Amino acid sequence: MQDGSTDRRVQLHPPQCTTSRDDRNILRMAVTDRSVISRTIAQHIQSVTHHPVSARTIRRCLQQSGLSTRRPLLRLPSTQNHRRLRRQWCHEIRMWTAEWNEIVFTDESCFCLQHHDGRIRVWSGERMLNSCVMQRHTGPAPGIMVWSDIGYYSRTPLMRIASTLNSQRYISEVLEPIVLPYLQGLPTAIFQQDNARPHVAPIVQGFFVNRQIELLPWPARSSDLSPIDNMWSMVAERLAQITSQAATPGQLWQRVEAAWSAVPQEHIQSLFEPMPRRVVAVISNNGGADYYYDIVTGKLKRLYKHLVAAETLFDWSLLGYTKGTTCTSTAFNIVVEEDIISDQIKNFGDLKSLGIKPENESSDPLEDVIMEKFESEILYKNSRYKARLMDV
Repeated sequence: MQDGSTDRRVQLHPPQCTTSRDDRNILRMAVTDRSVISRTIAQHIQSVTHHPVSARTIRRCLQQSGLSTRRPLLRLPSTQNHRRLRRQWCHEIRMWTAEWNEIVFTDESCFCLQHHDGRIRVWSGERMLNSCVMQRHTGPAPGIMVWSDIGYYSRTPLMRIASTLNSQRYISEVLEPIVLPYLQGLPTAIFQQDNARPHVAPIVQGFFVNRQIELLPWPARSSDLSPIDNMWSMVAERLAQITSQAATPGQLWQRVEAAWSAVPQEHIQSLFEPMPRRVVAVISNNGGADYYYDIVTGKLKRLYKHLVAAETLFDWSLLGYTKGTTCTSTAFNIVVEEDIISDQIKNFGDLKSLGIKPENESSDPLEDVIMEKFESEILYKNSRYKARLMDV
């Protein structure tokens, strides 16, 4: 039997396999192409240095540099004419408040079986920069296409679109069996649709005229103004809570249909309430996009009849108004401790934090005596500072 020591052995970490120059190259590649994966960077660094570098090492290096993966903001590309028409349209309806409750918003959405998460690398606080916003066009994807509409007080069941929807199918499969019976129960409703080709075809426009259905003129590239776009986000969030992935389009359709029906009508009403604020935001942005839907996460808590708490990327925010008030504006409140802010402001101008060292850090005794005497004799009176001239 041999006596031994119970001291804990010192764990040796593997030596760092990348130099500071390699780290700069890694960071440069990640920022130049924000969608590049760690494995590709590792292969490039290995081809240059001729040393094995793993993707885990690349991720650790990027994480230490403050880079993390986030899904980029999505927006439709818009021209100057698009922004001009959006600003003009918002200016005409800027006084609407209760009128929004009469609008029936419609839209299609595609839910995919498998898709790329679309994550890119961003530093904290730069998610709104143009370099971190990805422009996209709508296009076909493997999955299912669905259609529905929402109103302030009710909604229609979800409809699955089997194949390409043309103007004739839009009338026979959507407008006649679903929209027409729904609008008959809402005599003052105004129908909204985007400017897709099946929607603006002459045969479809004639259908609305013959049935005396009032349409809401809709500017192009304005999906950010439709609250149903956020409704799709709520449905997608409920689907994301399901751990197992749908194996077939039929199974995906059952899940999407159940998620659509499970969203409370109160949550839909909360999407109508900030419409006046979003119109004002588009006018303030000179017709540019309103990123409200990209800021909110979709989680809502109804507090009162017209007051809702919505979770955002920053914190919880209050939407709506209370009894006795008519304010419909929205404020995003970020709560930060004052001592943290004070320390940050104090360190901002600190020479050491900037990497600058004074040439001579030693102090002059005579200068210290003069400063002490000056500080002891300075007075603050009638909102002014008074100091006596000193003889040196």
